[in-house]
Amino acid sequence: MWDMFWRCGHECCEECLREYLLSIYKDLSKYPLKCFGYQCDTLIPKSLWGQKKSGVLTSEEMETLEHFESLHKIPAHLRVVCPDDQCKNVMSLDTQRLKIIPSLATPKKGYTMYVSATHWENNNCHDCKMQLHIFRWRYWCSMCGEKYCYSCVHEYFVPIPELSHFSPTYVCKHCYIQLFRRVCNTCGTGFCIRCRQSWHSGAPCHQSLSLSSSSPSSSSSSSSPSNGWTDQETIQQMKQQGFCSCPGCGMFVVKTEGCNHITHVSCSKSLLSSTVVANYFDRYNTHFCYTCGELLYKYNNEYNGATHFPSDKIKYFGVSFLPIVSLFSFCLVPHCFVKTKKKEKKYLWLFLPFDLHLKFFCDTPVNKNYCGCNLKIIISFLVHIFAGDKCQDKLQVFVLKNVIDMLDNNILRTTNNQQNNIRAQKESKTVITKKTKG
Repeated sequence: MWDMFWRCGHECCEECLREYLLSIYKDLSKYPLKCFGYQCDTLIPKSLWGQKKSGVLTSEEMETLEHFESLHKIPAHLRVVCPDDQCKNVMSLDTQRLKIIPSLATPKKGYTMYVSATHWENNNCHDCKMQLHIFRWRYWCSMCGEKYCYSCVHEYFVPIPELSHFSPTYVCKHCYIQLFRRVCNTCGTGFCIRCRQSWHSGAPCHQSLSLSSSSPSSSSSSSSPSNGWTDQETIQQMKQQGFCSCPGCGMFVVKTEGCNHITHVSCSKSLLSSTVVANYFDRYNTHFCYTCGELLYKYNNEYNGATHFPSDKIKYFGVSFLPIVSLFSFCLVPHCFVKTKKKEKKYLWLFLPFDLHLKFFCDTPVNKNYCGCNLKIIISFLVHIFAGDKCQDKLQVFVLKNVIDMLDNNILRTTNNQQNNIRAQKESKTVITKKTKG
Protein backbone atom coordinates (compact mmCIF):
# COMPACT_ATOMS: atom_id res chain seq x y z
CA MET A 1 0.00 0.00 0.00
CA TRP A 2 1.28 3.40 -0.88
CA ASP A 3 -0.10 6.90 -0.94
CA MET A 4 -1.15 8.62 -4.18
CA PHE A 5 -1.00 12.39 -4.45
CA TRP A 6 -2.97 14.11 -7.21
CA ARG A 7 -2.94 17.67 -8.47
CA CYS A 8 -5.94 18.51 -6.30
CA GLY A 9 -4.14 17.41 -3.14
CA HIS A 10 -6.38 14.43 -2.31
CA GLU A 11 -4.61 11.20 -1.52
CA CYS A 12 -5.62 7.54 -1.29
CA CYS A 13 -4.04 4.13 -1.21
CA GLU A 14 -3.91 1.58 -4.01
CA GLU A 15 -6.63 -0.64 -2.51
CA CYS A 16 -9.09 2.26 -2.07
CA LEU A 17 -8.44 3.46 -5.63
CA ARG A 18 -9.18 -0.02 -6.95
CA GLU A 19 -12.47 -0.26 -5.01
CA TYR A 20 -13.48 3.21 -6.19
CA LEU A 21 -12.76 2.40 -9.85
CA LEU A 22 -14.60 -0.93 -9.70
CA SER A 23 -17.68 0.79 -8.26
CA ILE A 24 -18.03 3.32 -11.09
CA TYR A 25 -16.19 2.02 -14.16
CA LYS A 26 -19.37 0.44 -15.70
CA ASP A 27 -21.47 3.58 -15.24
CA LEU A 28 -21.29 5.88 -18.26
CA SER A 29 -22.66 8.79 -16.24
CA LYS A 30 -19.44 8.78 -14.17
CA TYR A 31 -17.18 9.38 -17.17
CA PRO A 32 -14.74 10.96 -17.41
CA LEU A 33 -13.53 9.49 -14.12
CA LYS A 34 -13.04 12.21 -11.55
CA CYS A 35 -11.56 12.42 -8.09
CA PHE A 36 -13.66 11.03 -5.26
CA GLY A 37 -13.28 14.22 -3.27
CA TYR A 38 -16.36 16.32 -2.55
CA GLN A 39 -17.10 18.67 -5.51
CA CYS A 40 -13.69 17.88 -6.96
CA ASP A 41 -13.55 17.90 -10.77
CA THR A 42 -9.97 16.75 -11.10
CA LEU A 43 -9.65 13.85 -13.56
CA ILE A 44 -7.95 10.70 -12.38
CA PRO A 45 -4.71 10.40 -14.39
CA LYS A 46 -4.53 7.27 -16.50
CA SER A 47 -0.95 6.75 -15.40
CA LEU A 48 -2.22 5.57 -12.01
CA TRP A 49 -4.29 2.66 -13.34
CA GLY A 50 -3.51 2.38 -17.07
CA GLN A 51 -0.29 0.44 -16.66
CA LYS A 52 -0.28 -3.31 -16.22
CA LYS A 53 2.63 -3.11 -13.80
CA SER A 54 0.72 -0.81 -11.47
CA GLY A 55 -1.44 -3.66 -10.14
CA VAL A 56 -4.47 -1.45 -9.49
CA LEU A 57 -6.62 -3.20 -12.14
CA THR A 58 -6.30 -6.53 -13.87
CA SER A 59 -5.95 -6.77 -17.64
CA GLU A 60 -9.65 -7.70 -18.11
CA GLU A 61 -10.78 -4.82 -15.90
CA MET A 62 -8.54 -2.42 -17.82
CA GLU A 63 -10.04 -3.59 -21.15
CA THR A 64 -13.56 -3.05 -19.79
CA LEU A 65 -12.71 0.42 -18.53
CA GLU A 66 -11.10 1.39 -21.85
CA HIS A 67 -14.20 0.08 -23.66
CA PHE A 68 -16.47 2.31 -21.58
CA GLU A 69 -14.13 5.24 -22.12
CA SER A 70 -14.46 4.82 -25.87
CA LEU A 71 -18.27 4.53 -25.55
CA HIS A 72 -18.36 7.76 -23.56
CA LYS A 73 -16.86 9.60 -26.52
CA ILE A 74 -19.89 8.60 -28.63
CA PRO A 75 -22.76 11.13 -28.47
CA ALA A 76 -25.57 10.19 -26.12
CA HIS A 77 -28.20 9.94 -28.88
CA LEU A 78 -26.10 7.27 -30.63
CA ARG A 79 -25.68 5.11 -27.53
CA VAL A 80 -28.11 2.33 -26.68
CA VAL A 81 -28.24 -0.12 -23.78
CA CYS A 82 -29.33 -3.72 -24.30
CA PRO A 83 -32.89 -4.12 -22.88
CA ASP A 84 -32.04 -7.50 -21.38
CA ASP A 85 -31.59 -7.05 -17.63
CA GLN A 86 -28.97 -9.80 -17.50
CA CYS A 87 -26.85 -8.25 -20.26
CA LYS A 88 -26.98 -4.41 -20.12
CA ASN A 89 -24.40 -4.17 -22.86
CA VAL A 90 -23.76 -0.63 -24.14
CA MET A 91 -23.55 -0.27 -27.93
CA SER A 92 -23.21 2.48 -30.48
CA LEU A 93 -25.61 2.88 -33.40
CA ASP A 94 -24.30 2.61 -36.93
CA THR A 95 -25.12 5.90 -38.62
CA GLN A 96 -23.63 4.79 -41.94
CA ARG A 97 -26.41 2.24 -42.33
CA LEU A 98 -29.03 4.98 -42.50
CA LYS A 99 -27.19 6.95 -45.17
CA ILE A 100 -27.21 4.19 -47.79
CA ILE A 101 -30.99 3.61 -47.57
CA PRO A 102 -32.80 5.49 -50.38
CA SER A 103 -35.31 8.14 -49.48
CA LEU A 104 -38.23 9.80 -51.21
CA ALA A 105 -36.27 13.05 -50.99
CA THR A 106 -33.49 11.43 -53.07
CA PRO A 107 -35.38 8.84 -55.14
CA LYS A 108 -33.54 6.02 -56.84
CA LYS A 109 -33.55 5.52 -60.60
CA GLY A 110 -36.79 4.23 -62.03
CA TYR A 111 -38.82 5.07 -58.97
CA THR A 112 -40.84 7.83 -60.68
CA MET A 113 -41.49 5.59 -63.68
CA TYR A 114 -42.53 2.80 -61.34
CA VAL A 115 -45.12 5.04 -59.66
CA SER A 116 -46.59 6.36 -62.89
CA ALA A 117 -46.69 3.08 -64.80
CA THR A 118 -49.87 1.75 -63.21
CA HIS A 119 -51.30 0.30 -66.43
CA TRP A 120 -48.77 -2.50 -66.88
CA GLU A 121 -47.60 -3.28 -63.36
CA ASN A 122 -48.94 -6.16 -61.29
CA ASN A 123 -52.06 -5.16 -59.35
CA ASN A 124 -51.33 -7.32 -56.32
CA CYS A 125 -50.09 -6.34 -52.88
CA HIS A 126 -46.43 -7.20 -52.47
CA ASP A 127 -47.02 -8.63 -48.99
CA CYS A 128 -50.46 -10.25 -48.77
CA LYS A 129 -50.85 -10.78 -52.57
CA MET A 130 -54.38 -9.34 -52.50
CA GLN A 131 -55.61 -7.82 -55.75
CA LEU A 132 -55.72 -4.03 -55.76
CA HIS A 133 -58.67 -2.24 -57.33
CA ILE A 134 -60.80 0.86 -56.89
CA PHE A 135 -62.07 -0.28 -53.48
CA ARG A 136 -58.63 -1.45 -52.30
CA TRP A 137 -56.22 1.38 -52.92
CA ARG A 138 -52.53 0.97 -53.58
CA TYR A 139 -49.82 2.57 -51.45
CA TRP A 140 -46.12 2.72 -52.25
CA CYS A 141 -43.38 2.30 -49.69
CA SER A 142 -41.24 5.43 -49.44
CA MET A 143 -38.08 3.35 -49.20
CA CYS A 144 -38.28 0.32 -51.49
CA GLY A 145 -41.02 1.55 -53.84
CA GLU A 146 -43.02 -1.68 -53.66
CA LYS A 147 -46.81 -1.56 -53.86
CA TYR A 148 -48.95 -2.53 -50.84
CA CYS A 149 -52.56 -2.44 -49.75
CA TYR A 150 -53.75 -0.21 -46.93
CA SER A 151 -53.95 -3.02 -44.36
CA CYS A 152 -50.25 -3.80 -44.82
CA VAL A 153 -48.88 -0.26 -44.45
CA HIS A 154 -51.37 1.78 -42.41
CA GLU A 155 -49.65 0.82 -39.14
CA TYR A 156 -46.36 2.23 -40.44
CA PHE A 157 -47.64 5.68 -41.42
CA VAL A 158 -45.01 7.42 -39.29
CA PRO A 159 -42.53 10.28 -39.64
CA ILE A 160 -38.96 9.15 -40.26
CA PRO A 161 -36.53 12.02 -39.65
CA GLU A 162 -33.67 9.62 -40.39
CA LEU A 163 -34.82 9.68 -44.04
CA SER A 164 -35.72 13.39 -44.12
CA HIS A 165 -39.43 12.55 -43.71
CA PHE A 166 -40.53 14.87 -40.93
CA SER A 167 -44.19 14.36 -41.83
CA PRO A 168 -45.81 10.90 -41.70
CA THR A 169 -45.11 8.70 -44.69
CA TYR A 170 -45.93 5.13 -45.65
CA VAL A 171 -43.28 2.45 -45.29
CA CYS A 172 -43.66 -1.32 -45.43
CA LYS A 173 -42.99 -3.68 -42.57
CA HIS A 174 -39.73 -4.99 -44.04
CA CYS A 175 -38.23 -1.52 -44.47
CA TYR A 176 -39.39 -0.57 -40.99
CA ILE A 177 -37.51 -3.57 -39.59
CA GLN A 178 -34.45 -2.72 -41.69
CA LEU A 179 -34.45 0.81 -40.33
CA PHE A 180 -35.00 0.36 -36.63
CA ARG A 181 -34.07 -3.21 -35.64
CA ARG A 182 -30.67 -3.95 -34.13
CA VAL A 183 -29.24 -7.00 -32.36
CA CYS A 184 -27.04 -7.02 -29.27
CA ASN A 185 -23.62 -8.37 -30.15
CA THR A 186 -23.29 -9.97 -26.71
CA CYS A 187 -26.55 -11.81 -25.97
CA GLY A 188 -28.32 -11.65 -29.35
CA THR A 189 -31.39 -9.77 -28.08
CA GLY A 190 -33.24 -7.77 -30.71
CA PHE A 191 -34.18 -4.20 -29.80
CA CYS A 192 -35.63 -1.07 -31.38
CA ILE A 193 -33.33 1.92 -31.75
CA ARG A 194 -36.27 4.33 -31.50
CA CYS A 195 -37.89 3.36 -28.21
CA ARG A 196 -34.78 1.52 -26.90
CA GLN A 197 -36.98 -1.43 -25.88
CA SER A 198 -37.03 -5.08 -26.93
CA TRP A 199 -37.99 -5.57 -30.54
CA HIS A 200 -41.73 -5.41 -31.24
CA SER A 201 -41.73 -7.28 -34.59
CA GLY A 202 -42.30 -4.36 -36.89
CA ALA A 203 -45.21 -2.85 -34.96
CA PRO A 204 -44.93 0.89 -34.30
CA CYS A 205 -43.33 1.94 -31.05
CA HIS A 206 -46.50 3.42 -29.54
CA GLN A 207 -48.31 0.09 -29.99
CA SER A 208 -45.52 -1.90 -28.38
CA LEU A 209 -45.31 0.47 -25.42
CA SER A 210 -49.08 0.28 -24.83
CA LEU A 211 -48.92 -3.50 -25.13
CA SER A 212 -46.06 -3.78 -22.67
CA SER A 213 -47.76 -1.45 -20.17
CA SER A 214 -51.07 -3.35 -20.31
CA SER A 215 -49.65 -6.87 -20.33
CA PRO A 216 -48.52 -8.25 -16.95
CA SER A 217 -46.23 -10.73 -18.62
CA SER A 218 -44.10 -8.01 -20.23
CA SER A 219 -42.58 -6.70 -17.02
CA SER A 220 -38.87 -6.07 -16.78
CA SER A 221 -38.08 -9.08 -14.61
CA SER A 222 -35.21 -11.34 -15.54
CA SER A 223 -37.48 -14.32 -16.25
CA SER A 224 -40.10 -12.30 -18.10
CA PRO A 225 -40.75 -13.57 -21.63
CA SER A 226 -40.74 -10.05 -23.06
CA ASN A 227 -36.98 -9.78 -22.41
CA GLY A 228 -34.17 -11.98 -23.62
CA TRP A 229 -34.87 -14.08 -26.67
CA THR A 230 -38.66 -13.59 -27.06
CA ASP A 231 -40.27 -10.70 -28.92
CA GLN A 232 -43.82 -9.39 -28.70
CA GLU A 233 -45.05 -11.29 -31.76
CA THR A 234 -43.92 -14.62 -30.30
CA ILE A 235 -45.67 -13.80 -27.03
CA GLN A 236 -48.93 -13.07 -28.85
CA GLN A 237 -48.66 -16.30 -30.84
CA MET A 238 -48.05 -18.29 -27.65
CA LYS A 239 -51.13 -16.74 -26.06
CA GLN A 240 -53.21 -17.55 -29.14
CA GLN A 241 -52.01 -21.15 -29.01
CA GLY A 242 -53.37 -21.50 -25.47
CA PHE A 243 -50.26 -20.77 -23.39
CA CYS A 244 -50.73 -18.95 -20.10
CA SER A 245 -48.11 -16.91 -18.25
CA CYS A 246 -47.48 -17.16 -14.53
CA PRO A 247 -48.49 -13.84 -12.90
CA GLY A 248 -45.54 -14.13 -10.53
CA CYS A 249 -42.53 -14.60 -12.79
CA GLY A 250 -44.05 -14.31 -16.27
CA MET A 251 -42.97 -17.79 -17.37
CA PHE A 252 -45.24 -19.37 -19.99
CA VAL A 253 -46.88 -22.70 -19.16
CA VAL A 254 -49.18 -25.02 -21.11
CA LYS A 255 -51.64 -27.46 -19.55
CA THR A 256 -51.85 -31.01 -20.87
CA GLU A 257 -54.45 -32.40 -18.46
CA GLY A 258 -56.15 -31.77 -15.14
CA CYS A 259 -58.02 -28.79 -13.75
CA ASN A 260 -57.51 -25.08 -14.38
CA HIS A 261 -55.98 -24.43 -10.93
CA ILE A 262 -52.28 -24.14 -11.80
CA THR A 263 -49.65 -24.28 -9.06
CA HIS A 264 -46.23 -22.98 -10.11
CA VAL A 265 -43.96 -24.80 -7.68
CA SER A 266 -40.91 -22.85 -6.48
CA CYS A 267 -41.79 -19.73 -8.45
CA SER A 268 -38.84 -17.36 -8.70
CA LYS A 269 -41.01 -14.39 -7.64
CA SER A 270 -42.97 -16.14 -4.89
CA LEU A 271 -40.72 -14.91 -2.05
CA LEU A 272 -41.54 -11.19 -2.16
CA SER A 273 -40.96 -8.83 0.72
CA SER A 274 -44.01 -6.69 -0.06
CA THR A 275 -46.88 -7.44 2.32
CA VAL A 276 -49.48 -6.60 -0.32
CA VAL A 277 -48.08 -9.01 -2.87
CA ALA A 278 -47.22 -11.60 -0.24
CA ASN A 279 -50.93 -12.24 0.28
CA TYR A 280 -51.18 -13.29 -3.35
CA PHE A 281 -48.56 -15.99 -3.13
CA ASP A 282 -47.78 -19.06 -1.11
CA ARG A 283 -44.47 -19.21 0.60
CA TYR A 284 -42.87 -21.12 -2.27
CA ASN A 285 -45.65 -21.53 -4.87
CA THR A 286 -47.84 -19.36 -7.07
CA HIS A 287 -51.50 -20.32 -7.62
CA PHE A 288 -53.37 -18.93 -10.61
CA CYS A 289 -56.22 -19.72 -13.00
CA TYR A 290 -55.13 -21.19 -16.32
CA THR A 291 -58.18 -19.80 -18.12
CA CYS A 292 -57.94 -16.10 -17.21
CA GLY A 293 -54.51 -15.86 -15.52
CA GLU A 294 -55.96 -14.45 -12.28
CA LEU A 295 -54.18 -15.15 -9.01
CA LEU A 296 -55.98 -17.57 -6.70
CA TYR A 297 -54.72 -15.86 -3.57
CA LYS A 298 -57.91 -16.57 -1.56
CA TYR A 299 -58.26 -20.16 -2.62
CA ASN A 300 -54.81 -21.63 -2.17
CA ASN A 301 -56.13 -24.31 0.19
CA GLU A 302 -58.64 -25.59 -2.35
CA TYR A 303 -57.75 -28.51 -4.53
CA ASN A 304 -59.59 -27.39 -7.63
CA GLY A 305 -60.19 -23.66 -7.03
CA ALA A 306 -63.95 -24.14 -7.12
CA THR A 307 -64.64 -20.81 -5.41
CA HIS A 308 -62.98 -18.96 -8.29
CA PHE A 309 -65.17 -20.80 -10.79
CA PRO A 310 -68.97 -21.22 -10.77
CA SER A 311 -70.02 -23.68 -8.08
CA ASP A 312 -72.65 -25.44 -10.21
CA LYS A 313 -72.03 -29.08 -10.85
CA ILE A 314 -71.92 -30.55 -14.30
CA LYS A 315 -75.43 -31.18 -15.56
CA TYR A 316 -76.35 -33.76 -18.15
CA PHE A 317 -79.60 -33.59 -20.06
CA GLY A 318 -80.95 -35.14 -23.23
CA VAL A 319 -82.50 -33.44 -26.21
CA SER A 320 -85.52 -35.29 -27.54
CA PHE A 321 -87.17 -32.79 -29.89
CA LEU A 322 -85.24 -34.21 -32.85
CA PRO A 323 -84.84 -37.91 -33.50
CA ILE A 324 -81.19 -37.53 -34.55
CA VAL A 325 -80.18 -35.09 -31.82
CA SER A 326 -81.84 -37.28 -29.22
CA LEU A 327 -78.98 -39.73 -29.67
CA PHE A 328 -76.66 -37.17 -28.09
CA SER A 329 -76.43 -36.00 -24.51
CA PHE A 330 -75.33 -32.46 -23.86
CA CYS A 331 -73.29 -31.37 -20.88
CA LEU A 332 -73.15 -27.84 -19.48
CA VAL A 333 -69.64 -27.22 -18.18
CA PRO A 334 -69.25 -24.12 -15.97
CA HIS A 335 -66.74 -21.70 -17.38
CA CYS A 336 -64.56 -18.92 -15.99
CA PHE A 337 -66.50 -15.64 -16.27
CA VAL A 338 -63.43 -13.46 -16.77
CA LYS A 339 -62.17 -15.34 -19.81
CA THR A 340 -65.61 -15.43 -21.41
CA LYS A 341 -66.12 -11.67 -21.10
CA LYS A 342 -62.65 -10.72 -22.26
CA LYS A 343 -62.46 -13.11 -25.19
CA GLU A 344 -63.81 -11.88 -28.50
CA LYS A 345 -66.36 -14.40 -29.70
CA LYS A 346 -67.75 -14.92 -33.17
CA TYR A 347 -71.06 -16.24 -31.95
CA LEU A 348 -73.50 -14.54 -29.61
CA TRP A 349 -74.21 -17.55 -27.43
CA LEU A 350 -70.53 -17.90 -26.59
CA PHE A 351 -70.86 -15.01 -24.12
CA LEU A 352 -72.66 -17.37 -21.76
CA PRO A 353 -70.64 -18.22 -18.62
CA PHE A 354 -70.23 -21.85 -19.66
CA ASP A 355 -69.11 -23.99 -22.56
CA LEU A 356 -71.39 -26.41 -24.32
CA HIS A 357 -69.65 -29.73 -24.76
CA LEU A 358 -70.58 -33.08 -26.15
CA LYS A 359 -68.37 -34.84 -23.69
CA PHE A 360 -66.09 -37.44 -25.27
CA PHE A 361 -62.43 -38.33 -24.70
CA CYS A 362 -62.39 -35.97 -21.72
CA ASP A 363 -59.84 -36.70 -19.01
CA THR A 364 -61.59 -34.59 -16.40
CA PRO A 365 -63.67 -36.62 -13.91
CA VAL A 366 -67.39 -35.94 -13.76
CA ASN A 367 -67.30 -34.77 -10.15
CA LYS A 368 -65.17 -31.72 -11.05
CA ASN A 369 -66.83 -28.30 -11.12
CA TYR A 370 -65.47 -27.40 -14.52
CA CYS A 371 -63.99 -29.04 -17.57
CA GLY A 372 -60.24 -28.99 -17.98
CA CYS A 373 -60.05 -31.48 -20.79
CA ASN A 374 -57.39 -31.50 -23.43
CA LEU A 375 -58.38 -32.28 -27.01
CA LYS A 376 -57.53 -35.82 -28.06
CA ILE A 377 -58.74 -36.82 -31.51
CA ILE A 378 -58.48 -40.54 -32.22
CA ILE A 379 -60.90 -40.88 -35.12
CA SER A 380 -60.58 -38.47 -38.03
CA PHE A 381 -64.22 -37.37 -38.11
CA LEU A 382 -64.25 -36.48 -34.41
CA VAL A 383 -63.13 -32.88 -34.92
CA HIS A 384 -64.09 -29.50 -33.51
CA ILE A 385 -67.04 -28.14 -35.40
CA PHE A 386 -65.94 -24.55 -34.77
CA ALA A 387 -62.23 -25.47 -34.73
CA GLY A 388 -59.47 -23.38 -33.24
CA ASP A 389 -58.34 -23.27 -29.63
CA LYS A 390 -58.68 -25.54 -26.65
CA CYS A 391 -62.06 -26.42 -25.27
CA GLN A 392 -62.01 -23.74 -22.56
CA ASP A 393 -61.55 -20.98 -25.15
CA LYS A 394 -64.25 -21.66 -27.71
CA LEU A 395 -67.42 -23.65 -28.18
CA GLN A 396 -66.38 -27.23 -28.77
CA VAL A 397 -68.74 -30.05 -29.71
CA PHE A 398 -67.89 -33.67 -29.07
CA VAL A 399 -69.79 -36.90 -29.54
CA LEU A 400 -70.83 -38.23 -26.15
CA LYS A 401 -69.62 -41.51 -24.90
CA ASN A 402 -73.25 -42.46 -24.41
CA VAL A 403 -73.69 -42.59 -28.17
CA ILE A 404 -70.96 -45.16 -28.62
CA ASP A 405 -72.21 -47.08 -25.61
CA MET A 406 -75.70 -47.05 -27.07
CA LEU A 407 -74.43 -48.14 -30.47
CA ASP A 408 -72.41 -50.89 -28.84
CA ASN A 409 -75.48 -51.99 -26.93
CA ASN A 410 -77.51 -52.02 -30.14
CA ILE A 411 -74.84 -54.07 -31.88
CA LEU A 412 -74.67 -56.48 -28.97
CA ARG A 413 -78.45 -56.66 -28.86
CA THR A 414 -78.69 -57.41 -32.58
CA THR A 415 -75.94 -60.01 -32.38
CA ASN A 416 -77.60 -61.65 -29.39
CA ASN A 417 -80.93 -61.65 -31.21
CA GLN A 418 -79.32 -63.20 -34.27
CA GLN A 419 -77.63 -65.83 -32.15
CA ASN A 420 -80.90 -66.55 -30.36
CA ASN A 421 -82.71 -66.87 -33.68
CA ILE A 422 -80.06 -69.23 -35.02
CA ARG A 423 -80.21 -71.24 -31.81
CA ALA A 424 -84.01 -71.35 -31.98
CA GLN A 425 -83.91 -72.47 -35.60
CA LYS A 426 -81.47 -75.23 -34.72
CA GLU A 427 -83.63 -76.33 -31.82
CA SER A 428 -86.75 -76.32 -34.03
CA LYS A 429 -84.92 -78.41 -36.63
CA THR A 430 -83.87 -80.93 -33.99
CA VAL A 431 -87.46 -81.14 -32.71
CA ILE A 432 -88.79 -81.71 -36.25
CA THR A 433 -86.24 -84.43 -36.93
CA LYS A 434 -87.14 -86.19 -33.68
CA LYS A 435 -90.84 -86.11 -34.59
CA THR A 436 -90.18 -87.52 -38.05
CA LYS A 437 -88.11 -90.34 -36.58
CA GLY A 438 -90.78 -91.06 -33.98
